[in-house]
Amino acid sequence: MYTTLDLTPETLGTTIPALCMELTKKPTAEAVAASLGKVIPDPDNPGTILLIAEPPATYERIQIHPASGGDDAPRVTLSFKPGQGPSATTLSNDLGAWQTMPVEEHSMDLDRLAIFQKSGVYTCRILAAVERPSKPADRGSLDHVRELRISVFKW
Repeated sequence: MYTTLDLTPETLGTTIPALCMELTKKPTAEAVAASLGKVIPDPDNPGTILLIAEPPATYERIQIHPASGGDDAPRVTLSFKPGQGPSATTLSNDLGAWQTMPVEEHSMDLDRLAIFQKSGVYTCRILAAVERPSKPADRGSLDHVRELRISVFKW
């Protein structure tokens, strides 16, 4: 990973597949973080989780978790400010259809969705926490993503 990936919400539909492809190469957490921006250690988890120092304005934080246990590669978590994340519907236009996670995974105000993309022997797992619109008619326009977790695994 030598170039900085564009993390603006409008381009995530193309950035996420590029990130998934890079993760299949089993880079270090430091290499992944460097491709996303200026890196600082997470003050709450020093020595383990890395943060992007100055994420775009719509983000609360961007975390890079090193590979551990059975993980094949680092995991990236993109956390957005309320109401400012990309639309889950718009992302599905680029990434594929969302699968609804079991109801036990949902919270009072967030739906849990997943997309799985196959790339060679690896599968990219994109897990989303999506704000639940108060009116069903607003689904598709107010279905802002609050968090995306991106990881790869052999399947």
